[in-house]
Amino acid sequence: MKEKVCFKCNILKPLSDFYKHSRMGDGHLNKCKDCAKKDVKEHRDENLEKVREYDRNRPNREERAQRNKEYAKTPRGREASATGCSNYRAKQKLRYKARNLLSYAVLSGNTLRPETCSCCGIGCVPHGHHNDYSKPLEVVWVCVPCHTKFHNHVKELERDYEREVGVKVQDNSEMILKVAEWFWK
Repeated sequence: MKEKVCFKCNILKPLSDFYKHSRMGDGHLNKCKDCAKKDVKEHRDENLEKVREYDRNRPNREERAQRNKEYAKTPRGREASATGCSNYRAKQKLRYKARNLLSYAVLSGNTLRPETCSCCGIGCVPHGHHNDYSKPLEVVWVCVPCHTKFHNHVKELERDYEREVGVKVQDNSEMILKVAEWFWK
């Protein structure tokens, strides 16, 4: 097995610990995967707002949107979409059921959708936000900006938790309830 020394940490490691790079003499980057990941993390932490802005705008870029549209029309794209949908339903059974029950209740007239956001009061076609998916018809009716703002607060709590504990949040229902206590007031 071939080995090489990482120029960042100066440790001799097997080539499998280096990312492939076609323009390097041996076909691998001169920095090991661990050091590369550390550098990427440091760059992200130091430039968090710029990186987040870039990430937010990536899906909106014209060429990316066009490429995704074309891919979605291919057999492979349709298959990927169907797989994604079935995976979502399997992982998020309660959420999926709650959304469907609410949609049916609105369509059948059993639940009335208001014409204003309950958070900011603007006239709109509000989304039904579930604080608890086990109560599918108990929702807060909010406009898209308020709904997005709410979930951004939840994501911030998740990131803070990950930084403190070092583990990704598996179930964010407690965080949703925590944010809901003060956000919807």
